[in-house]
Amino acid sequence: NAEYMGSVHIFSTSATAAKRHFTKMVLRRTLVTAAAILLCLTQILEAGAAKRSTTAIPSTDNQLQEALTRAQQAVSNVANEVSQALGLNNLPQPETVANQLHNQSLSFAHTVGEFVGQLQNEVSSHQGEFSGVLQSVAAKWNETATNLQAENPEVTRTAQELQTSFNSGLQSFLEEAQKLVNAIVPDSQAAGQNLQQIARTALDRAQQTANEFSSSLQAATQSQPAP
Repeated sequence: NAEYMGSVHIFSTSATAAKRHFTKMVLRRTLVTAAAILLCLTQILEAGAAKRSTTAIPSTDNQLQEALTRAQQAVSNVANEVSQALGLNNLPQPETVANQLHNQSLSFAHTVGEFVGQLQNEVSSHQGEFSGVLQSVAAKWNETATNLQAENPEVTRTAQELQTSFNSGLQSFLEEAQKLVNAIVPDSQAAGQNLQQIARTALDRAQQTANEFSSSLQAATQSQPAP
């Protein structure tokens, strides 16, 4: 009996040890599998974050080009609207449009003057061809501001003439802004954040000026009494 009990004890001990060994192996495999899954998930999340970082934020180049396109479209639209308004038979007081053109010209001239100062401050931070572009654009913008401020809604100045001057000022401003964009886009890093912001703000202001005048023009034409 003693020999039998001893055999049972040895067998029981061996079985327990084997069970523990098996449990450890299963646990180890589970941990390895879990670690592999976590690693895969981490890589997937990192890849997704990298993709979002490259696709969610549009490039500066695209932003400038899009702002330029919006400004050009707004200026083109308001030019057509002014031409149509001045041709209406129910516009017995074209001086109203002339006064609005004059006031809008003065406001835009002030804005252009501010951008001239900002560009001149940037000239010292750049050298070579880029500096030359900044000086040229600043000079042209200054000329545009001067011409816009010189216009007066006198009797001898018709609304059509003021319209031509206002449109010319906006177009000239945009042409120079496009030169600035063309200089920035190839090497936006060299241009720097300040200059990129100046260009973007200038384009946005040109668009805003055109849209504001469009709204005031529509209000003026709609308020005119029928003939």
